[in-house]
Amino acid sequence: MTKLKIILQSNVFYLISIIIIVIYVLVFTRLIKYESKYQDETHFIGTVSRYVQKEDSTTIYLDSDEQILVNYYDKIAVEIGDKLEVSGTISKVLPNTIPNTFNYAKYLYNNHIYTKVVANNIKVVSKSSNIFIKIKNWILNRVKGNTYLRLFICGDKTGMDSDVYNNFKDCGIAHLLAISGMHVSVFILILNKLLFFLHKNIKDIVIIGFLLFYCYLVNFTPSILRVVISFILGVLLAKTGIHISSCKKLLLTAFIIILLDPFNIYSTSFQYSFSAALGVITTESKQRKNYFLNIIIISFYTLLFTLPITINLNYECNLILFISNLLFIPYVSFFLYPLGLITFIFPFLNSLFAFFTNFMEKIIGILNKFPFLVINIPKMPFILIIIFYILLFGYLYYSKRKLLFVLIGLLLMVKVNAKLDFNDYVIFFDVGQGDCAAIISKFHNDVIMIDTGGLQNYQVSNNVILYFKSIGITKIDTLLLSHGDFDHMGDASNIIDNLKVKEVIFNQGEFNDLEKSLIKKLTEKHIKYSQDAGHLAINDNQVFSLNNGVYSDENNSSNVILFTIAGKKFMFMGDAGVQSEENILNDYELTKIDVLKVGHHGSNTSSSEKFIAQINPEYAIISVGRNNRYHHPNASVLTTLNKQKIYRTDYDGSIIFKMKENDLDIITYAP
Repeated sequence: MTKLKIILQSNVFYLISIIIIVIYVLVFTRLIKYESKYQDETHFIGTVSRYVQKEDSTTIYLDSDEQILVNYYDKIAVEIGDKLEVSGTISKVLPNTIPNTFNYAKYLYNNHIYTKVVANNIKVVSKSSNIFIKIKNWILNRVKGNTYLRLFICGDKTGMDSDVYNNFKDCGIAHLLAISGMHVSVFILILNKLLFFLHKNIKDIVIIGFLLFYCYLVNFTPSILRVVISFILGVLLAKTGIHISSCKKLLLTAFIIILLDPFNIYSTSFQYSFSAALGVITTESKQRKNYFLNIIIISFYTLLFTLPITINLNYECNLILFISNLLFIPYVSFFLYPLGLITFIFPFLNSLFAFFTNFMEKIIGILNKFPFLVINIPKMPFILIIIFYILLFGYLYYSKRKLLFVLIGLLLMVKVNAKLDFNDYVIFFDVGQGDCAAIISKFHNDVIMIDTGGLQNYQVSNNVILYFKSIGITKIDTLLLSHGDFDHMGDASNIIDNLKVKEVIFNQGEFNDLEKSLIKKLTEKHIKYSQDAGHLAINDNQVFSLNNGVYSDENNSSNVILFTIAGKKFMFMGDAGVQSEENILNDYELTKIDVLKVGHHGSNTSSSEKFIAQINPEYAIISVGRNNRYHHPNASVLTTLNKQKIYRTDYDGSIIFKMKENDLDIITYAP
């Protein structure tokens, strides 16, 4: 025991352990590549480990020879432990095709899911007789239909309205919606009070039993594992008389969780939980007797410790979080969460619980009406994150206030550096079956967005917005809409809600219902709009609107835009058809175009041989959805474009033209 005490108290032990852990993680997560055992199978048998049910779909995590993600586009009654027979086809999980956004394929890989199946038939073969699985199903069924109860008991946000969740996130308190160390600490406190009559040794064993089952209930989330393992370590160390610092105990906990699964280190739950805990531990000496003052102090330092993670996830920080944390940490921790546990036992309290959760939502809605407190911070490179933490620890341990100013200066440098970009960009975003592009001049002096894309029941522009924020763009000088079809302007409202838009330009002709709906919002937000694209300029180069006619159909009335940037000519066709092309050739003497955004997603209604021969583009960009039902692009159009270098968003993902003087780089983000 003496040797163990010496080892655990030795700094050398932790230094060596960190080196070993780093090597361990690199070997098992980077050097070794894991692949699916399934290739062309269409029949799968396995056991349900987890499931998510929505109104029109069911997602099932199926344990078979490996874990399989099953998507079934219908509702089906399943429970944990059910043995299923699934018929379906293997579907490729695509990585992000817009840079600096969430990579779903990587997320699944880090969670050991290498196979995704789109099911056409699911049959329940048998039910589980395991007592723990039955208890888990009973708990899940008991909280079904109650969003916050399901969240507080099971850590499951399924069913939560996306707008409500975004309000929590924008206020900097989304962590309250995840079962975290804070919740489990309250749970341990409650158990300690309830089990006061037991001997301490027996009480510790009972609490550990409860905590281990709770880990099982919430699928061993790293943030929960941290508190549970930390509690168990605390009990064991106390029994053996070994005293180590809180920081060393946190490191031991991290080592254990990473050894259990090295991929845990890539989990945002792990990263947030440990960085926040480190923030609390390292600021213990700075805490005061006043509880509310302590919340402000802890909020400030946990904000600093988690800031690089938050930045590279959301690319912004909301200063209202100091108020929101002050209000809602005690509210949730010591009132709402315990009330949720009581409501779980006594369901007749549901209406009371709902009243207090609705009250919380309303207050958060009010706090979100202060958008000027939201600060955009572009993506931080890894090396700057390392420097950030070195400066932070230097400030905390050496109390050098100069280091705090250097730390703030580092963040300002990240923000300013994004603006000090000497390149011009034209970006064609992959938004599925639709159009969305952006022109960004050097130093971000002019940002013009052409179309927004639009898919029913899904806001494709969310990733576009996230990308803009990741490079320091929070305003759009001009949102230019080629025409009023949903796949070109369906997400315009989302863009306006999340970015500052100075002006919107429509095409010629009467406004349709979608355009009228947008105009109503523009009027409410006092955003000017017009149907004149001819007054725009990029880097003092005029933007020409070539199609000013009004046709009987919306496609032919599309804005057709021609502009020069960094010496390259770009032409955007919208959905303009052959008739518009003919009139443009008659009205203008067009010389060679460098880059053509092909009309109507490569449909044979556009891109006539005469038109392509006349403008003779070097590059042709086709914005089109994968396996789309329109079979775009048409084979005849591809034949017409046989002399051009073709880029397609379904094959190449987002396409970025990066230009500086005479240099041109074309960067693609293929799926």
